[in-house]
Amino acid sequence: MVAIKRAILSFLACSYLLAPTAIQSANAYSARLSQGIGLFNQKHYDKALPVLKKAVRDNPLDANGHYYLGLCYQELKQNSLARQHFQWVVDAGKSNTKLKKNAQIALDHLSKVKQYDKAGLTEISQKTPSLAPEEMAAQHGRCTILLIESPKSKASRQFSAEFVRTARKYGRYIEFRRLNGNAPENAYLKTHYKIGSLPWLVYLNKKGKILHSESRTKFQSRVKDMMGKRY
Repeated sequence: MVAIKRAILSFLACSYLLAPTAIQSANAYSARLSQGIGLFNQKHYDKALPVLKKAVRDNPLDANGHYYLGLCYQELKQNSLARQHFQWVVDAGKSNTKLKKNAQIALDHLSKVKQYDKAGLTEISQKTPSLAPEEMAAQHGRCTILLIESPKSKASRQFSAEFVRTARKYGRYIEFRRLNGNAPENAYLKTHYKIGSLPWLVYLNKKGKILHSESRTKFQSRVKDMMGKRY
């Protein structure tokens, strides 16, 4: 009986001693991740990389660390490493569906960067020739329109109603999605889609290839093109 009591007391003592250590470790990871994200958002990618790598080593099961490390590798043109971390988020980051979707968008973008020549990596052109309206839908299938906006900006709020009306009218044929361009997890969008001022629209075919990336001025005409004969 005495031996059992000693074992219980010993276990409780170890639990008491380990708990603060676990909390300190979690706090250190959170601080390191925040530092890495801050450096990334300031475009100090070389400085952000070792910080984010250390954060992922400290907590390899957190999707946020993998996601931002992927972004950092991408900015540094280390695309194979970027793909590994984005794929981890897509496969294992099930608790954060928004982050998972963003990682998939990043993977889709990287899938276009596969062409090599003697000079090294060359990005495949994302521009498509102008098509007659009736050919657009047949050529590209069900398209997606991304609205990248700033909820606090007057221009975004004014355009919101037009986007919602169009989405209700044509949502059967085209997928309409909205993303907050100012959210930290969407910082990479501005580079990926060469975004100017918000709101900004990106038109993608069913495989995620960019058809157009532009301001809202041509929105309705682009929708008509995508609808083709169904308009």
